[in-house]
Amino acid sequence: MKKTLQISVAGCLLALSLGAQAQGQAQNGAKKSATGLVISVIGLVTLSDENEIRDAAVDAKLRHKVRVVTGADSRVTLRLNDCCEVTIEENESLVIDDGLACGVLWAHISPTGQAAAAATIPGAPVAAGAGILAGLLQNRPVSRR
Repeated sequence: MKKTLQISVAGCLLALSLGAQAQGQAQNGAKKSATGLVISVIGLVTLSDENEIRDAAVDAKLRHKVRVVTGADSRVTLRLNDCCEVTIEENESLVIDDGLACGVLWAHISPTGQAAAAATIPGAPVAAGAGILAGLLQNRPVSRR
């Protein structure tokens, strides 16, 4: 256990050191450094930004504002440069923001697709939408009370 902890701490310190060095290079006009890495992938996971969409793979670099999206039966674990590990389960997404703390990033994981539809508050919006649709189908005025 102690050896594993030492390796993990050493790895985090190395990542922080390399991140600081790369950040200094980025400020000098070099390409911006990675914010983290993909450490495990199960199923279909995509990474996208304003320039490209690609499949996630182990050791893929993550940069600020990259969106990570998992499909059905998929899962991905990310390790960010601050040594934070984030796991995104099936049908979820997260936009990487290197300005947010680890716990806040976890809170920003959101459902996608059918999972997002199921996450709506039961009742009011669905009932109102169903009432409007029923009125339109019957060709009569709809009143919203």
